[in-house]
Amino acid sequence: MSISNTNITLSPNPLTTASVSTGTSTVTLSTNADLGYSLTARLASGFKTGQGYQLANVTDGAVTAGVEEFGIGLTGVDRSFTDDRLISAVTPTIIASRSNWGADITTTVTFKVGISSISNAGDYSGAIVFIGTATF
Repeated sequence: MSISNTNITLSPNPLTTASVSTGTSTVTLSTNADLGYSLTARLASGFKTGQGYQLANVTDGAVTAGVEEFGIGLTGVDRSFTDDRLISAVTPTIIASRSNWGADITTTVTFKVGISSISNAGDYSGAIVFIGTATF
């Protein structure tokens, strides 16, 4: 497993109410396991300011300009969903899987942030852990 971009800067930056800011990372996985693999993501540290203000999670399936919310979208043949979803700190989210072996399988994760006019100003940072698991 490899990850193309481990330090994401969202664009446009600074964040604005007029658009959704995005940044991407591509996870490439290979497995010789007969029953494939599962790729999960877990929030290791919520996206918050140095003062502790955390962005709200997306709840309606789409990160929207002018609404404060954070989520991810996916592209790739093995992606697990097509809408925008939250990443939980408690339960890992399956973001890609397949039921047979494969080489150089890519899933692009697009991190998305929308802010509202009352969102707290500041620099936000956080961390997500990706876990690739072979299924034998």
